Amino acid sequence: MEKLNYYPNSAARTLKTNQSYKIGLILKGSDEQIRLNPFYINVLLGISQQCNQRGYGTQTTVSNNIEDLVNEVNIMMKQQIVDAFVLLYSKEHDPIKQLLSSEGLPFVVLGKPVNDEDLTIPHIDNDNILASKRLTEHVISQDINEIIYICEPAHFEVFKDRKLGFETTVMNRQIKHQIVELDINRDEIMTYFKANSARLKRNKLAVITSDAMLHLVVLSVLYELNISIPNDVITATFNDSYLTANASPPQTTIDIQPQELGKLAGIAVLNMINDTPQSMAQYTLVDTKLNIRQSTQR
Repeated sequence: MEKLNYYPNSAARTLKTNQSYKIGLILKGSDEQIRLNPFYINVLLGISQQCNQRGYGTQTTVSNNIEDLVNEVNIMMKQQIVDAFVLLYSKEHDPIKQLLSSEGLPFVVLGKPVNDEDLTIPHIDNDNILASKRLTEHVISQDINEIIYICEPAHFEVFKDRKLGFETTVMNRQIKHQIVELDINRDEIMTYFKANSARLKRNKLAVITSDAMLHLVVLSVLYELNISIPNDVITATFNDSYLTANASPPQTTIDIQPQELGKLAGIAVLNMINDTPQSMAQYTLVDTKLNIRQSTQR
């Protein structure tokens, strides 16, 4: 077709097939920390590549609170703007998931199943409990006396699992630890570390964060407080990216392979639309990898 300079007319194809040839991508919000998060950028790339190969486009939600998000998704369904959805998060009692299920529209979830009903829906995820255990074990092996685990409030399954993996490991190893829930808010994070700055410098202490965007703010605060990494404190986080690999110093991370997660989600949702038998399980786990860098090497 390219040699003949011919390309299908998308409007005509939509009229003939009654399909939009678009996949809706549902983000948990649209604030800057989400839009600029390398995790979502790479997931969306993986999905878009699969869609592009099969003649589909994508449309991403832009709402920033749950009421607006429900309304936006409902409009996308009622106006037949998309043929199916990929839900880019998993959490209990989610009105978006309930809406999609009630309408019978095909959708895939990036995350873990939270109930028996979810087992009928394709879910693509990492084993975040195992990944967290692996990261925590590495940090413990670096001759530390205490670990501070900083996480966002655990509304989403991914953060619950990472927190559980950390708790299980430090309890089994009888390591002194503290779990601190903080939003990605620099003033809030600064207040916490200012109150604990002396403690950071006199103990063999580590800081693990539950997300790379949260981690970048922590690194900025530690730098401002003249707390040296890895001399005063060692640091590690989840989701490897250009940002963590090129931080100062480069950060030890768990690579959760977001582009592969997106690729598999794209394949699954397109197969559902086209009634193609799934070659993967309803609950598919993508391997993770521990990348050890200077931030945990004294």
